[in-house]
Amino acid sequence: MHSLPAWPSWPPQSAAIRDSVAAVLADGQWGAYHSAITTELQSELAKRFGGPHVQLCCSGTAALETVLRSARLPAGAEVILSAFDFPGNRRTVELSGFRPVLVDCLEGSTAIDVSQVIAAATPETKAVVVSHLYGDFVQMRPLREWADANQVVLVEDACHVPGGIVDGRPAGTWGDAGVISFGGSKALTCGNGGALFTSDSRLAQRCKIHAERPSDATPLSGLQAAAVLPQVFELDANAAKRRAGARQLSTYFRSRAPAGWFFADAEAEGSPQEGLAEGAFRQDYYKWACWAPTESIRASVVQAAKQVGLPWRAGYRSAGAVSAKRCRQPFPLVNAQQAGARLLTLDHPVLMASTENLEAIASWMFAQMSMQSRG
Repeated sequence: MHSLPAWPSWPPQSAAIRDSVAAVLADGQWGAYHSAITTELQSELAKRFGGPHVQLCCSGTAALETVLRSARLPAGAEVILSAFDFPGNRRTVELSGFRPVLVDCLEGSTAIDVSQVIAAATPETKAVVVSHLYGDFVQMRPLREWADANQVVLVEDACHVPGGIVDGRPAGTWGDAGVISFGGSKALTCGNGGALFTSDSRLAQRCKIHAERPSDATPLSGLQAAAVLPQVFELDANAAKRRAGARQLSTYFRSRAPAGWFFADAEAEGSPQEGLAEGAFRQDYYKWACWAPTESIRASVVQAAKQVGLPWRAGYRSAGAVSAKRCRQPFPLVNAQQAGARLLTLDHPVLMASTENLEAIASWMFAQMSMQSRG
């Protein structure tokens, strides 16, 4: 079996995480309903995302459900989302008592087509859920303007991009509410967990009331908070490493990939002086993505990667086959179907490999692309 060079293990094993967890074990915070460490985590997330209201949750999915159930949407209201998305988002819309409306993503991208969101809306449309996936950012400014003009609740899923900047704002802060995940494979992790954040004090209060019954029904424990907090402090540095890895891969493959393969551009690193200026973008990567020529070639590549332990896998499936009884599909979902059939994703720890190791990994990936494309 071919042996690939190493990349950082996951979850991270830093001294900062070990010390933080040891501290709450020693002082008893790990066994409390409410702890200073969870309050500190809320405070640090509020600083990062620029909003005064942060609620910790047991998962990113629970955070989304809390927002939807607290947004005062009428029963059966339509909620628009992409047909190519984390499947839990659509299921959460359904389980919360609303009707999903599926629209397409942009060609060659995983970002929702904002023009289709606007065209698909009806008087029954009361919310939109959008996700930034695989380094592709949704066009949030025009979507925000449309949502404001039409009194539509906008929820922004930043689970893939906790270190991202979207048009001058931290990812997740264009929405009436944003959600992030601390799931086991995420860039911020404690195995399970998540958070919601909002600048709307009334929505924040309703989210709090939804969770308190009277104890928190969707809690993040002090032990989990202790594991996440040091990662928040290291997020910018680690996101920069992921961006560097993504740029290295994109540059490597764009100049030599076989016909039919597609690689999105990875943005050049902006200067520190750019900060949060309007129009500034800074990507983050939960997974780096590329497009295989066909679904069968993708399957062959995935199998080869599995044999050497490389986490190079198929992306999400398109929801285009979901029954019309469960959701409305006003337009053909051509691009989402292509993404569901062709997208390959590489887990973020690989992006943090050394330059030399990532070059060797890319060389192996290129060999597989070439071999499988020849059939």
